[in-house]
Amino acid sequence: MSGDETECGARSGTYGHPAPVEEWQRRHTQETRHLRYRRNFGDYAVMRPPAGRDGFVGGPPVP
Repeated sequence: MSGDETECGARSGTYGHPAPVEEWQRRHTQETRHLRYRRNFGDYAVMRPPAGRDGFVGGPPVP
């Protein structure tokens, strides 16, 4: 969380959905009047072999 010029150090915690973080931001803003928040998102990509291939390792290059 950021104040006007410096980070205040408050943290919402980690959640799998934005709703709890948005609620935390709302409450924190009411308590502190801070208006600027840093948000970090992460996700995962699952790689799958192309159709007709058993896997990526050891096979011929895909044309």
